[in-house]
Amino acid sequence: MAQVNFRMSSERLAFIDRAAAIRGMTRTEFVLRSSEAAAIETLNKRPIIALDDEAWDAFFMMPTARV
Repeated sequence: MAQVNFRMSSERLAFIDRAAAIRGMTRTEFVLRSSEAAAIETLNKRPIIALDDEAWDAFFMMPTARV
């Protein structure tokens, strides 16, 4: 299991603790769930294009392709 450490003001920590308590969660659980929700939202806004090797080669050889 990996570990993440944060540095933040005591005011920000109290703000997070207050929100976690309202939800009945620990600080860790609240931060993890909030981070995961933000990550899902961010990644869902990006288009995913899946190409097989032949299609990738054709795309990569296009003069306007930027990778």
